[in-house]
This record gives sequence, C-alpha cells and structure tokens, in this order.
Amino acid sequence: MWGAHVFEEGKQCSDRRMHRTARRRLDRRQQRVHLTQEIFAKAISEVDERFFIRLKESALFREDTSGRDTYIFFQDENYTDKEYHKEYPTIHHLIKELMEDPTLHDVRLVYLAVAWLMAHRGHFFSEVDKDNISALLDFDLIYEKFMELFLVPPWVCHDRERFKSVLLSHQTVKNKERKFWDLLYNGKKPKTEEEDCISKEGIIKLLSGGSVEAGKLFAQKEFQEKISISLKKSEEDFQLILDEMDEKDSEYLIRLRTLYDWALLVDSLHGCSSISEAKIQDYVQHEVDLKMLKSFVRKYCPNEYAAIFKNAEKENYASYVYNISKGKRTKEYKKKSHKKNFVTI
Repeated sequence: MWGAHVFEEGKQCSDRRMHRTARRRLDRRQQRVHLTQEIFAKAISEVDERFFIRLKESALFREDTSGRDTYIFFQDENYTDKEYHKEYPTIHHLIKELMEDPTLHDVRLVYLAVAWLMAHRGHFFSEVDKDNISALLDFDLIYEKFMELFLVPPWVCHDRERFKSVLLSHQTVKNKERKFWDLLYNGKKPKTEEEDCISKEGIIKLLSGGSVEAGKLFAQKEFQEKISISLKKSEEDFQLILDEMDEKDSEYLIRLRTLYDWALLVDSLHGCSSISEAKIQDYVQHEVDLKMLKSFVRKYCPNEYAAIFKNAEKENYASYVYNISKGKRTKEYKKKSHKKNFVTI
C-alpha cells in the first residue's frame, strides 16, 4: 500500500528510451558545439574577448548579465546585431556567402556558421566520397545498390521515372502504397514468399513513409521486444534500431533509408545546388506569399488583420512564425504554437 504512494507507476521501456535518446542527442550536440568553441577560442579572443560569454548569457535578461552587454553576437562600435541580422536574415544567408565568397570574413561569422552546421550535422548512414557529393542525388546508383542485396529482386520496375515520382509525391502513406502496388505489382497487394528474408509489403510501407514492426518486416526472425521501424526516425533512434539487428538486416535498413533520404534531399533542394541556397529560396518565397496574404486581408477583411498577424494568442500567422513578445512566451504556449500549422488562404 505504501509502495503505491511512494513509487511512480511503471512505464514502458519504449517511453523511457525516447527520453534517454533525447538527452543523449542534446548532450552530443552541446559537446560538438563546445569542441568547436575550443577550436575558435584563440582566434576569437583576439577580436572579441566577451563573444563566448555573451553567447552563454544570451538566455538571461540584459540586466542580469555580467557585462551589461546590449547585444548578443556583435557589440562593436560600427557593427552590432542589428547590422548582422539585416545583412544575414537567416543563418543560411551567412553559410551561402561563406561558401561562395572567397574574401576573408570576420572569424566570429565563420564560427556562427560552423557551429550551426555542427549542431545540425544530419546523419552519416550513406557512404559517399567527399570528392563526389553528387552521388547523393544519383537515383540510379542508389536504386541499384539497394537491389543488389537481393538474390531474387522483390519487384521488376520498367519505369524508374514513375518510381521516382511516386517516391517524391506528397501523399498519405496509404495512397503512396497503392501507387507502388500499381507500378510494381499490377495493383495487387504484394505477397511475401517463404524464402523471402524481408517482407515486400514492409518495404513498400517504409518507402511510403509508414512504420512496420521488425517481426513483420523480417518474418523469419524473432525479436525479444516490439520494435517499430520507420525511415523517418532521427539518427539516434534509427541507430538504436540497427543495434537490435544483425549485419545483414541492418544493411537492408540502411540502403532503404538511403533510398528514402534521396527523395527528402531532392525535395528539399528544389533544384538548387546546396541546402542553404534552397532555404534562402524558401525564405524569399515566404516573403512574397506573406505580402500577397496581407494584401488579400487588407482588401477583403481589414477588420481581421490584427487577429491574423498581431494577436499571437490564437492559431494564426503570428503563432505560426512564433512572433510573440518576450513577456508572453511560455513553455505551454510554445508547444501549442508549434504543434499546429497556420492554414493559408
């Protein structure tokens, strides 16, 4: 009876694993940033001794900081955060300039770009030669590497362009599955034979963005606990899944992930040569769309302008971009504002 009051109720190991993975992910990210700071420390201290101090105190109110600094990144006489954000509206503007402009830049600008890249480094499941980055966009090469794992191919595809279009399409998991069935199995649900080491239906479901239990994907093997496999998981979560598999099964999942990631990368690039260039293109398009939306609201429903663009306590544009005054920013509201998307007109 006392134990029921003193101890918390038991929780599923999968729930605890999620929290443990999140902590590990955050710790590793912070460690990478700290190592980056150590590399840049000497060069930056010669230019700005309080640069890293300001970054560390950025979460504090200005009156609570040790040096009473007005700004966070730049506190120079002729260059402050105002000029920095005007020159580089997003971190991708800075990264793109550093990639394309060979002239020397302030070492603090270089650090901000490198630190962001180290914090958001992506994953390393794909083995790609650094001198041949374009291989990441070579669908035929990725597709052939996946198919060479099978002694008997799971399907015969005569139209790879259509396969690519289905993989790139923005649809529900069910609709994508049906399109793959139409293309690869004449509209019929694929059946997995006894000699198949991996479920054909499971492969299609994973490529469509769904999730499959390991016991159903690898039907010939037994797993001690229920493992849900999805190609959309983060690197740490996906690595935990790979740790539960043998070498052969891990290779199936890695090459499936590479095929799935190809579609994500191509869709994100929008035909651009780099991710930063694609993000800047999205930024510019967002600005154009916002002007159009504001013009529409001013013309047809001017009385709703403040409710849509200024009153951030509702599910509107202000909530979508998290444009909230500091006094109203709370943990609960932050979750709410990011949970639902703003519906455009």
